[in-house]
Amino acid sequence: MSPLPARSATDFPARTTAPVNGDLCLRLAGRACRISGIPESWQAAVPAKLAEYRLPHLPAGPSANALRIQLADPGQLPRPEPQGHDLNETSSLDFQAKSVAYTSDWCSGILHLEERLGMDLICDPQGGPYFAGMLENALRLITAYDLLYRGGVLLHSAAIVKGGGATILFGHSGAGKSTASRFAMAQGCPVLSDDINALVSHNGNWRAEKLPFCGSVGDSTGAGLNYPVHRLLRLQKDRENRIAVASPAEAVSLLMGSAPFVNQDPLRRERLMDVLQTVADTGVVGRLYFSKDAHFLDLIC
Repeated sequence: MSPLPARSATDFPARTTAPVNGDLCLRLAGRACRISGIPESWQAAVPAKLAEYRLPHLPAGPSANALRIQLADPGQLPRPEPQGHDLNETSSLDFQAKSVAYTSDWCSGILHLEERLGMDLICDPQGGPYFAGMLENALRLITAYDLLYRGGVLLHSAAIVKGGGATILFGHSGAGKSTASRFAMAQGCPVLSDDINALVSHNGNWRAEKLPFCGSVGDSTGAGLNYPVHRLLRLQKDRENRIAVASPAEAVSLLMGSAPFVNQDPLRRERLMDVLQTVADTGVVGRLYFSKDAHFLDLIC
């Protein structure tokens, strides 16, 4: 799966979580992430939805992952074309033994794969209007690898809460995640996100955890932060709604395609497959044949 597209500043409200002296600390999928070096003039572009994940104190020492923002010298980074285009087309990853290099419009970075992850993100000084997108993509990349190293996985998915637990609908863009999320919300079922969710293991039990990343449905509803996973279902368009259970081998293959960033990494593929095999062995992975109507909700817990 290709890297997730950067967002422009117009995708987010121009409100701030009020970082202090350019520093901000967030809790993402159970891990603190300290963000430092936000230029003062860019702080208003920090998405307001991050406030829900903000920690009141900045951890000292190596207790948190880190995102360190720096401004490049003028002309150091290639500028994007002035006409509109899909920013995903200009994003790339380069995988090394102990790091991942990331390049996109307005920024370039290195994610250091240590016990606590650290990412240095160098931004074009003229890229302030696009900082929200640069920040979100960097946080997605950090979260994907943090989860992988902790035995979890970031999934391109919608997480629908019903019956005290979450059903995770995963699949490629256009499979129906946002459509299913709209049906669920209309029926009073909270949606953690219609785009990206964390799958975390707690004492051998899998839980879906809310993250501040969403798709076309907009910011997620006022659901709690995490729920036990009832099912993980690969969306597939069909004329009727039905569920088919996947074998463990098929389940790993299905999930692999929806694990952004890390599923491109040949050096960590075995680690990812081990995590996905653990998920598959629970027997809760399958396919949802989806006719794009609300009756699919009758099939999930």
